[in-house]
Amino acid sequence: MRKLLYLLLILGGFTLCHSQNKASDFMKSLGSGLYSIPNKINGKLILPTYENYRSKNDSIFLEKILFQDKKENFFLLIANIMGGKTSLILVLRNISSPEIVYAEQIARIDTLEKSLLKDYTFFMFNSNHTDMCSETEGLIIYVFNNLKLYKSFEGFRKEEYYNTNDPLCKTGKSYTQSFALSLNNNEVMLIANKKSEGEKSETKKYYFKNYEFK
Repeated sequence: MRKLLYLLLILGGFTLCHSQNKASDFMKSLGSGLYSIPNKINGKLILPTYENYRSKNDSIFLEKILFQDKKENFFLLIANIMGGKTSLILVLRNISSPEIVYAEQIARIDTLEKSLLKDYTFFMFNSNHTDMCSETEGLIIYVFNNLKLYKSFEGFRKEEYYNTNDPLCKTGKSYTQSFALSLNNNEVMLIANKKSEGEKSETKKYYFKNYEFK
């Protein structure tokens, strides 16, 4: 009887460990809006060059989950990495036996917008940067389709130069630019409207081909 009970405990422990390796379970809450995920899945590092606050690369610590989607056959995660400078984009295939499809550490995402057009999911990431010379607001658009993620566009919503007297600062004409995704005659488009001080607004259309706006 004792041997049977011991065997059941072993099998139960194995089942628990196996279930904890699922992609849907591997993100652990640390409280106060912080999370951790293992940096290695099936022997492969998610971010090979990443080091956490312990100067190790065994776990990735996240301070804000911007978006996550869990299905039986994939897991999509977009989150800010603890430290304030970068963000993680991660796509895993097969929840029961996770496989890394896409993983990238990019500049910190300040805001995120999601749009659904046709069979595509578009993510528009905004990131702000301010220094002694200028203020910029960058835009990156990713598209998710058939378990694959593609970077389809990079640009700026804003570039403002306010320290033009300093020779170390880059000079240029300040402008703001708005972007909108649309569907026209079943064709996905990105429309950019640029406004510079003292000039007429300029509209430019980008057409979505081969997962890029051109």
